[in-house]
Amino acid sequence: MSIHCLGDSSYNNNVCIDKQVEYVSRVYASGSTTFTYRVTDADTDSNNRPKDVSIGWTGTCCVESATYFSDDDEITGGENSDTCVKGIKFGKNWEISQTQPEIFTLVVAGNVPEADDASNISINMNSGNFCLYSLPGPS
Repeated sequence: MSIHCLGDSSYNNNVCIDKQVEYVSRVYASGSTTFTYRVTDADTDSNNRPKDVSIGWTGTCCVESATYFSDDDEITGGENSDTCVKGIKFGKNWEISQTQPEIFTLVVAGNVPEADDASNISINMNSGNFCLYSLPGPS
């Protein structure tokens, strides 16, 4: 099955077996709502390690900030041209030795409700393959 908008990327369920994407929480505090996700990758093939993770949402809320790994990694907004997910793209190649999960957060303005399947999350790999997930997120 090939689902993509641009580039030479393709959806490949076989390489998604070693990846796990979890919705962790929704927390409202001080006028903002934080949505948190955890991504784990146990694949030992360096070609199938993530080169970026994109998180999109179906609602019209405004993202105030987004974080993961450390402050010096590339975070951009827009459409991921390899996976077609529109939202926040967290760009960094994962090292083959990395076995610990990574935490990704989206902070949105206001008291934003959570909705089932409101977030589309893609993991784009060095091989040109990607995985897609639908999880709870900002409505």
